Parts: sequence; C-alpha cells; structure tokens
Amino acid sequence: MPTITLPDGSQLELGRCGFVELGNANRTFTKEEINEWVQNNPQARDLSIPIAFHVIYASNGTGNLSESAVNDQVDVLNSS
Repeated sequence: MPTITLPDGSQLELGRCGFVELGNANRTFTKEEINEWVQNNPQARDLSIPIAFHVIYASNGTGNLSESAVNDQVDVLNSS
C-alpha cells in the first residue's frame, strides 16, 4: 500500500482511493480522555487532512469536472 508522510514525520498507509486507515474505528473514548486531549492539544494550529474527491460523470462527459474546479472548491472549504 502507498504511504504518505505527515509534517511530524510519521507515516500513514493509504488504502483504496486515498482512504487513510487510522486504526480501530470501533474505539470509544471516555470524557476524561477527550478532556485530556483537548488540554494537551491547543486548537490554534493548522491541520492537514488528506482528502479525496470522486467525480462521477456520464459516458458522454456530462457532469465531468476539471481538476481546477475541484481545487477551487477545496479553496472555498479551506477559507471557511
């Protein structure tokens, strides 16, 4: 599987279509664990979240988007 290297040097494996496996999806967190994480991780920072877009379009091209149109929408999301 391909991997990506994060700014902190750690690596994540990418699955099909850029899906990132983050571990046990069924894990639950206690209120205490969440409060501790919030205390230790100030919210005034930049985050990098890998994303993937699936552009589905008809065989005649109807609905197809250019890469620049998708990137423009990502810019809109990032500015909000």
